[in-house]
Amino acid sequence: MKIKISYILKDQNLSFNFPYINQLFSIKLIIIMKSLEEQIDSLTSITFPSKASDAKVGSYICIEGRPCKIVNLKIFKPGKYGHNKTVITGVDIFTQRIIETYYKNETVIQIPSIVRKEYSVISIDNNDICCLLDVETKEMNNDIKISYDTEDDCELSKKMKSFIKDGIRFNVFVLCSLNIEKIVGLKQNFD
Repeated sequence: MKIKISYILKDQNLSFNFPYINQLFSIKLIIIMKSLEEQIDSLTSITFPSKASDAKVGSYICIEGRPCKIVNLKIFKPGKYGHNKTVITGVDIFTQRIIETYYKNETVIQIPSIVRKEYSVISIDNNDICCLLDVETKEMNNDIKISYDTEDDCELSKKMKSFIKDGIRFNVFVLCSLNIEKIVGLKQNFD
């Protein structure tokens, strides 16, 4: 028995063509294919590859496993020992730590996927863990802890705690990259 399967990806929706397979088997195969696609999306959505020579100031890169914004870029011509080199200076987007590294221009580097989400704050417990409600999907998130890495983070946490104490409703902006989440800003609700 020959099996003909065609796989077409249009606008993130899967459509399948199974002319020689019965209906029940095709439904099971669709479910398996969708779960495989979700697993692939979760792996590839963390980072994607690029060449070191394609890096630009203001773009993002993974340096030492941390998502960084490129603030300085120097490209050196080939010298006595061969290859072009790119020296990249980046600032960690979560801790504001400056990190410098160098690559050969042909080296494949990883570019992080960075997502900014807006949440409505429900409460903050004694361990500085926030109970948040996603504005778009209405899902609860109870695992984001208030950060004290920089002076801006300390000021932001004081403002959040004073808003909670005074009963003021507000939303926070959470930056997500490489499975790290951090609250980076807030906005008062005037509903």
